[in-house]
Order: sequence, then C-alpha cells, then structure tokens
Amino acid sequence: MCVDVCRCVDVCRCVWDIDILYDYYKRNMSLTEEEAEALWRQADAKVYDNNDYEGGLKDAMKCLRAFENLENKKWQGDCFSVIGEAHYRLGNYQDALKYHHKDLEIALQLGDKGGEGRAYSNIGLAHNSLGNYQDALKYQHKDLEIALQLGDKGGEGRAYCNIGNAHIRLGNYQDALKYHHKYLEIA
Repeated sequence: MCVDVCRCVDVCRCVWDIDILYDYYKRNMSLTEEEAEALWRQADAKVYDNNDYEGGLKDAMKCLRAFENLENKKWQGDCFSVIGEAHYRLGNYQDALKYHHKDLEIALQLGDKGGEGRAYSNIGLAHNSLGNYQDALKYQHKDLEIALQLGDKGGEGRAYCNIGNAHIRLGNYQDALKYHHKYLEIA
C-alpha cells in the first residue's frame, strides 16, 4: 500500500482493508493531547474573551474530535462546555442545551463535581434565555448545591445571581432581591 495514495481523499478506492485505513487515519490525522489542549485554550479564549464565537466553535469541534480519538472524557466535557457556550452566545439556545447536557453527562460519569456545577449553571442560563424560568431555577439550585458542597464561593455567587435573575423574569421580586443580596455578600 502506497503512503502517497493513502493521503488522498479517495483513499478508500485503493485500500482493501478499511480497518487499516481507519488506523492510519487515527495515527496520522489526529492531534496529540498537547495540541488538542492548546486548541481548546484557543477556542475558550475566542468564545469567552474575544467574542469570536464562530471561530471558537470551529476550534472546539476540532479539539472535541481529537479528544474523542484520544478517549479523554474529561477534556471532551470541557469541549462540550465551550461548544455550548458558543451556541449560547450566538443565540442558538437549543443547541447550547444539547451540548451542555453532554457536558453534564460526562461530569456525572466522571464524578467531576466542578464540571457538574458548571453544566447545571449553563443549562439554567439557556433555559432562562428560552423563557423556561422554572427549569432555569431548578438547574441553578443544583449549581448552588454543588458550589456549597465544594466551598466554591465564586460558584456560589454565580448561582445566587442566576437564581435572582430567574426570579426577576418570573416577577418574584422579593426572592430576586434576597438572592441578589446573597450574591453581593459574597462578591
């Protein structure tokens, strides 16, 4: 089997064994873990710092494929989170929910409480943007519970703020004020 031929897009036409082709592809077309981590940091920065949501989404999808090939669940969850956030910031709330739920699934599988809290918060924010305020409250309270368990003051403040915002949308101004005061006590 000729290596030059294997680099062609139509490689399947000249290869008798598809398993050999797949193994070759995985070895030669995948990013290393270090390259995938660097790409994830780039995607994260594009989404969170540079407002380049499309570019961040594209990079996050590439590193997700790399981490799937590397069978690294933790980083797959991190990729799902960035992909979900990019969709959220683009106004694609249903897509955001889909990817944040995938992030949550992995966090639960791994017992990653920090990742679980992050996913609950993001799912709650997407529900809030969709007008599903009761669902938003449910997920934000789960985030708060985890932040309290972990002693994560930043996560606790984030949850109080998000719960307060959902109460504002529901017209529960006294509850909103209570949670926003709790947020201010931490901030």
